Amino acid sequence: MLIPPFNIYYEKKNQMPLLINQFPIFTYNENRYGGRIMKLCDLDTGVLVKIISINAFGLLNERLMSLGFIPGNKVMVIKKGHKNQLSIYEVSKTLIALRNEESILFEVDY
Repeated sequence: MLIPPFNIYYEKKNQMPLLINQFPIFTYNENRYGGRIMKLCDLDTGVLVKIISINAFGLLNERLMSLGFIPGNKVMVIKKGHKNQLSIYEVSKTLIALRNEESILFEVDY
């Protein structure tokens, strides 16, 4: 579902349009079971989610999968760093810190 960047409202017939911004705070899609698919970097602390997919390739994909970030595994957000640049996640009883550039690659079921 695509959300347009703004809607145009006219108060009177011969008036300039009033633009109202409608960007969502977090972007998510609903999966076929009714859950929400979000990016891992958008979650708050203390949330337990399930990994749906990893959008990484090559050595980065192998590194993340060897750390336990495998589709189907559960991930909990433990702590968010300064300006969300560094976050700590718990994956299979292990604490792992990821940068925002890496955590944006994960799609999770919320």
